[in-house]
Amino acid sequence: MEHKFARQKAPLRIAVIKEKTLRASMASIRQAEIEGAQAIDLHLSQLPISDVTTEKLRAVVAMSHKPIMALQYNWDLCGGQLDFTDTARVNQLLAAAAAGVACVDVQGHTFSAQDTRDSLAGMHFSFAEKLPCEITADPKVISQQTELIQAFHNMGTDVLMSAHIGVNLNCKEMVELVEFLLQRDMDIVKIVGICDTDEQLAEYCKTVLTLKTTFPNKDIHYHCNGAKGPITR
Repeated sequence: MEHKFARQKAPLRIAVIKEKTLRASMASIRQAEIEGAQAIDLHLSQLPISDVTTEKLRAVVAMSHKPIMALQYNWDLCGGQLDFTDTARVNQLLAAAAAGVACVDVQGHTFSAQDTRDSLAGMHFSFAEKLPCEITADPKVISQQTELIQAFHNMGTDVLMSAHIGVNLNCKEMVELVEFLLQRDMDIVKIVGICDTDEQLAEYCKTVLTLKTTFPNKDIHYHCNGAKGPITR
């Protein structure tokens, strides 16, 4: 498969587009490209449902000179929960893929309850003890996610799997988590953790270097929220 979003040379400057209409989205994409954006994040949840169709999204893909990744995080502009079902969210991503976007973001809790932590109970992995959010260990859900990723690959679309884990993981825990996720055969892993102290920041730096050497042929994006989070970005 020809990767249009994954396997890019770092650093990759990506413009995040969260507009209320396709017209406004297209204008923001064009402005972002003028200002040097190398790729586009298009948040579908902000758009009217009637606009998130293959036919209408084709116009956005056609006018952009940069690869687009479609996201459906089920959040409003303030981070509040919206009421999309997982089926509706996945269907929007499939419509975007059919329209020609280069990549889609499949969240780690897709096809499972929003709170996936119960599924981690009893796991032998070290990261499970800290109960990271958006990480499912349910075999049935993992199978569904793997099949969905393959469906996107069959459409020629890269897949990023994201997880906002809400906890701080040390180096060993993060390496085990990434290895666990990579079994689903996505193209990019994106983890957003927590980093509040200088000690956690030092461990974060060690983790980034370890991920590079442990998975040299994989695209892994790891940054954090928290007091020291801006430094990791």
